[in-house]
Amino acid sequence: MVQTPQSPAIAQLENPQEWDLTDLYQGVDDPQIDHDLEVLQHRAAGFRRTYRGHVAALTPGQIADCLQELEEIGQISGYVYAYPSLTFSADTRNTSAKQLLDHVMESLTAIENQLLFFDLELQQISEENFNQLLASAELASYTHYLHRIAEFRPHTLSEEIEQTRNQDSLTGRQAFIQLRSVHLGEQEYEPVTTPDGKSASNEAELSALLFHPSPEVRYNTYLSVRNVLKQHNSLYGFILNTVTQDHRIESQMRQYSSTLHKQLLADEVSEPVFRAIMDGTASRFELFDRYYQLKGKALGQKIRICDLYAPWTTEDEEPLPPLKYQTGVETLLNALQEFDINYARRAEEFFLKNWIDAKVRPGKRGGAFCAYSHGKHSYLLLSYTDDYNSLFTLAHEMGHGLHFAWIDDAQSYYNSNPPLVLAEIASTFN
Repeated sequence: MVQTPQSPAIAQLENPQEWDLTDLYQGVDDPQIDHDLEVLQHRAAGFRRTYRGHVAALTPGQIADCLQELEEIGQISGYVYAYPSLTFSADTRNTSAKQLLDHVMESLTAIENQLLFFDLELQQISEENFNQLLASAELASYTHYLHRIAEFRPHTLSEEIEQTRNQDSLTGRQAFIQLRSVHLGEQEYEPVTTPDGKSASNEAELSALLFHPSPEVRYNTYLSVRNVLKQHNSLYGFILNTVTQDHRIESQMRQYSSTLHKQLLADEVSEPVFRAIMDGTASRFELFDRYYQLKGKALGQKIRICDLYAPWTTEDEEPLPPLKYQTGVETLLNALQEFDINYARRAEEFFLKNWIDAKVRPGKRGGAFCAYSHGKHSYLLLSYTDDYNSLFTLAHEMGHGLHFAWIDDAQSYYNSNPPLVLAEIASTFN
């Protein structure tokens, strides 16, 4: 029986917890990882031998069987990728995790290249026959997936080029993105000491100090982070330009009308909707300007970059007391229980089963995320720094985790990846 939000197990969460990934694999040296990769390679090769060149002749029922097999392969591939990826995110200084992640990504790319023919051949089916597939009862649960395949039809390249693009990503775009994560994880920051004698020396702790009531603490915090980034501006600028150029080149290769078109198609958002949001935001931009002018008056000084998150106050007030992890967890669960008891209990499961990594440590990836593994559950990563911003981050990522929990109850693998705009609704609600 699931315990209530005030359960003894929750009461033991005195400090931010580390996640337990053993329901994926036992460690970076777990032989099951290579075993699963070998099984996936054999299944992919067999699937290719059986169906390549014959997709157009398959019945709707046979295509449904193929899609189910591809979903099984995709699900297991997700587990194999998730373990080293999550381990590396929790500690980008973990060389073994980095090496395993490189090995897994190379193997999974080879597997993906074996299988990408299937969607390509579906796209080559005549529009009339493709519409018949969409209308068939056997493929009813894959309607959205098939519609998405059709939408990308004008932008798909030959199998050989698609395979090359996948392989190039290992040493191109993805490699540069990972390089930035590795490099940032190696950086050391100048410690900042608060008036009460506490010291912050890593990215998560320093980020929390940007909310501190002391202007001097905020400024020193900004300098500590900025000085590190300033030293590496040329490197990070080169990485950003390389990734951007790759995005532009691919957009041209696939004959998208623009790089924006490519991204909106991926996010399932029409350009008129996007333009309306951008125009609406731009038309009221003076609200942001007025907000910070008023905040500057409240603080008695002109707003600096380091003051954007400063608390509103005109008096010398004591800062809010630390929001310890246990208190934050209980606050979140009690709030969710007011909405729905079952919702709160599914959230509680994340804490009881250690699906969350909230511990602050050097080398941990910055920011926060929710990583979902279909057929299992989600894993949440954040750095909890005993403040209300950390609680809001925890609530946000828990919203994603709960969204995926109900997706997992009802959807197959191909229907389990909501587009960006839809995915952010649950997290924003939380």
